[in-house]
Amino acid sequence: MRDGTVLAAELPANVAGLCATGLSRSQPCGGDAGPLAPSVMLPDAALPRMSMAELTEADYRVTGVSLNGHPMRHLRPLLQPNGIRTARDVQTNGRDTEQVAIAGLVICRQRPGTAKGFVFLSLEDETGIVNVVVTPQRFERDALKISTSPLLMVRGTLQVESPGGHPKSPTCGHSKLPQLA
Repeated sequence: MRDGTVLAAELPANVAGLCATGLSRSQPCGGDAGPLAPSVMLPDAALPRMSMAELTEADYRVTGVSLNGHPMRHLRPLLQPNGIRTARDVQTNGRDTEQVAIAGLVICRQRPGTAKGFVFLSLEDETGIVNVVVTPQRFERDALKISTSPLLMVRGTLQVESPGGHPKSPTCGHSKLPQLA
């Protein structure tokens, strides 16, 4: 073993041939498999099953994606009764100048030098993406949260380009993280 890497030549032949024997990894190997062979089999640890939300969170922490659904899917039962709408709902039913509240994963943050201090965010929930414009004054008050939080909830005034079209951008009137346990 060099620098944490096991070279194939350093593995005993019995370990490489384990699959061919039909034994599972929890069964002891016959013969001398060297220091890698367990001499005593320990029982499987009795760990509690992870919830779907915990599995999704673990997937995102390790790989950045999950096959267990979007993280917002697990939060929606908490958000919906509090008036937090989905991206799809805002896009299809939102009216210009309406006050809205949305939440999602921040998938893009931009603060171009030519934008006079405005910050542009893209929030993704389980139904789609909503673009958010953060005013320079709001960014100054909440710069750390807006710049570093992976998940944001935003309240603001919806701006719609055309009836039935995509929202141009809800202006960030209030920005904070939901309290997650």
